[in-house]
Amino acid sequence: MPGLSAEEVLDLLTLRLIEVVTADGTALPKYRRAGKEWGMLCVQEHLRTLRKSFGLSAIFADFDEAPLFTHAPSQEEQWLDWEASRSRALARERAELGLSRPQRRWLAALKLSANAGAFFESSDEPNLSAASRLLGKNRSSAQRAYRELQCRFIKELNHLK
Repeated sequence: MPGLSAEEVLDLLTLRLIEVVTADGTALPKYRRAGKEWGMLCVQEHLRTLRKSFGLSAIFADFDEAPLFTHAPSQEEQWLDWEASRSRALARERAELGLSRPQRRWLAALKLSANAGAFFESSDEPNLSAASRLLGKNRSSAQRAYRELQCRFIKELNHLK
């Protein structure tokens, strides 16, 4: 039962049976039916009551589906999104203008391999081996270039903030 362990449920049901047995005799006739065990009927009724009282307000959802928005973004939210995307675009342009020739080659190779779908499924990071194969370089060179490009783009993005 959600919200309670098996031991807690067993304890609560046992306590309910003890209450019925030790009561002044008014509760026991309620559970007497021909051909049925009164203790089992008592436990079933109390278990239904427990389920109702300990019900969790959970909403079942499929996490693979995209979330549905309950309302359209406000004008302010749209403006903030536009402003953020404009800042990212400006930072990207400034960073690309300041790249050296080898960095531009690595950036082009990374973009080309990314457009071909060369991403790791586990981390959504670009597959640097695919980019290094395009340039005929070692993977370690791709790692170095990727770190340099990351630093450059992050520096420009932080500069705009």
